[in-house]
Order: sequence, then C-alpha cells, then structure tokens
Amino acid sequence: MSRRVGLLGGTFNPVHNGHLFLAEEALYRANLDHLIFMPNRLPPHKRLPLVTAEVRYEMLSAAIEGIQEFSVSRQEMERQGRSYTIDTLESLSGDDEIVFVCGADAFDAKWHRLPDVVAHLQTLLIANRAGFEFEMPSQLKTLSPALQERIKLMEFPNISISSSEIRERISEGRPYRFLIPEPVYRIITKSKLYASATEES
Repeated sequence: MSRRVGLLGGTFNPVHNGHLFLAEEALYRANLDHLIFMPNRLPPHKRLPLVTAEVRYEMLSAAIEGIQEFSVSRQEMERQGRSYTIDTLESLSGDDEIVFVCGADAFDAKWHRLPDVVAHLQTLLIANRAGFEFEMPSQLKTLSPALQERIKLMEFPNISISSSEIRERISEGRPYRFLIPEPVYRIITKSKLYASATEES
C-alpha cells in the first residue's frame, strides 16, 4: 500500500521550532502519512558547518522523539560530497508518493537538475518565508507546464526564526531558549555549541 511521504531537507544548524511547525503544517496540508527530516552533511551552497552532521542529527532526533509521524534519515549526512536533492530522490525505491517540502528561500540558489527533481515528485510543496514574496520562484517558472502542475504554494505563518539568528544569539549571550525545542537547548548548553560560531545559515 502506497503512502504519502514528505521529505524536509536542510542543514538544521540547529533545528528550531520554525522547522518543526513547518513539518507539522505540511503533514496536515498535504495529507501526509509520514514526514522524514533529511539533514545533510555538506550543503550544496554553503560552507561545511562547524557543528558536525552527527551532532545535528542528534539534535533533530531529540527534537522529534516520541512523534510517530516524524523520523530522521541518515542518508544525506552519510553521502560523500555535496548533498543534491536529485541524488536522494533517485535512490528512493517503492511505491510511496513523495512530497518535497521547503521554504521559498530555498530557491535563492540555483538547483541542480531542477526539472528532474520535480519529475520525481508527486508534489513540490513550497511554504512562504518571512521577507520573501509569496509567489512561485523564478527558477520554477521556467519548467514545463506539466511540471509546474506539481508545484503547490502553502501559505505559512511568518515565523521569523532562523538558525543563523539562533547561532548569533548564542555567541553573543542573548536569549534563545524558547526558539528551539527543550531537548535541543539541553544539548547545546551541555556541549557549549555555537559559543563562537560565525557560519552561514
């Protein structure tokens, strides 16, 4: 029996409450049976994060512990080289309907083999992001009409939380505790993560 499975990729450096609410909203709006978080090891358009993929995986796993509808995959973090979405999609097997979930800001950078990415999906679900216009990103407007039919825009509350702001707050000693799940806060404080981090988001 096929399932509708959502994929939510990213660096999650660190995972925050905005990520979790995006996942929950996508689960509801796209009628998903399950959603998989896919942290990457080496993002295509960013520097290698100072916090390792293993630690980011640990934080994500702690954040969703006990939530049956969510899981975390190690697939992208264990891949050598940069993480491209098409590589992940081509490695999937089975009859599941795949819904890829992302924010509109994900299309600030050029996507590798974008037509092939969309062709592998049942739906590309794009959520608006604070500070970005709520319309189809220009990259996607170049796709064929048949592929554009697979793209859905999801209006999402303007939750202005970013991983880069959280890292900045930590390094400057400003409050951040209630922007992230409590288990993630405990990991960060125990391991003194991001105390002097100056990374890209």
